[in-house]
Amino acid sequence: MVDYKSNTMKKNIIIFGTGHIAEEVYNYIKYDTQHDVLAFTINKKFMKKKAFLGKKIYPFENIEKKFSPKNHQMFIAIGYTDLNKLRFKKYLEAKKKGYKLFSYISSKASLIGKQNIGENCLILENNSIQTTAVIGSNVFLWCGNLIGHHVKISDNCYIAGNCTISGSTKISSFCFVGVNTTISHGITIGKSCFLGANSFITKNIGKNYLTISANSKKLKIKNINILKNLTN
Repeated sequence: MVDYKSNTMKKNIIIFGTGHIAEEVYNYIKYDTQHDVLAFTINKKFMKKKAFLGKKIYPFENIEKKFSPKNHQMFIAIGYTDLNKLRFKKYLEAKKKGYKLFSYISSKASLIGKQNIGENCLILENNSIQTTAVIGSNVFLWCGNLIGHHVKISDNCYIAGNCTISGSTKISSFCFVGVNTTISHGITIGKSCFLGANSFITKNIGKNYLTISANSKKLKIKNINILKNLTN
């Protein structure tokens, strides 16, 4: 459980990853915390450059020899590849090396109380997490989500932006919830589900399901004055 209210001691952090999410994580830690990102790490076979964002990249295989787990924490900055299984794999490998996994919670997120939040979580700005919600480990909450009362988000999930997860809902492990998805009250989402953008979920879903919302209709407008009239 992350005690984010008293998380004031400066930490030295190593970020696993050198992609877009790693860049975002680096910027959030740099601009919104007092902690220091000292370096990046990835597996040696993927190292195509020596530095990223001005920080040196080290091989993950022996990272603990350079940065002791006693004095450093790690953050696994990988997205929802393979329904979060790749991020979970690296999470376990980092823990096996002895690292504690850092969780970032934006100063602009709304949390009142002491919610149970696990390791290696990324909770960005404008998330509203109500007091009885439980967030597992290795969970990413992108911007602007509502996490209602008594919601439980299990380990290794990814919730994209502007989602509404209503009270007493349970999201099982290894799920992805797409942008603008709404889940009604008291719903259970089974393990390894992919809820596409703009999904509207009103019934329980078993494991290994995919939901797809219909695309918006596209109408070619030849007379531009029609568009002008619509915006008047």
